[in-house]
Amino acid sequence: MVAGAYVPKRLVGPFNLVDGYTNIYTANTPSTIIKQVVFSNITGIDVTVRLNLTLSSAQPDSSNALLQDVEIEANSTVIADMTQVMNNGDKLWARTSVSGSVNITISGVEESAS
Repeated sequence: MVAGAYVPKRLVGPFNLVDGYTNIYTANTPSTIIKQVVFSNITGIDVTVRLNLTLSSAQPDSSNALLQDVEIEANSTVIADMTQVMNNGDKLWARTSVSGSVNITISGVEESAS
């Protein structure tokens, strides 16, 4: 089987996070590759963020964390470069310690179904 072409894409956001896990992306192509995650703290207080990758039926917890309790200083940005493959149906979840404090943007590539 020949794979389709990979298309660069903004996968998420900017999306404002809350203090409970939110499913922010579900892969719906044969494969997706996360290349960069940008967390922007838009408040005057330090906060933490979490990013989890789960199978379609799983819930986020420490066993599937990609980024666990990353501290983001007030009014600053953290960039995480990575090459993380997601299979069709996999889900990304994110949360912050203070609702409304962090915007997340994720870029990557999706495999076209050709």
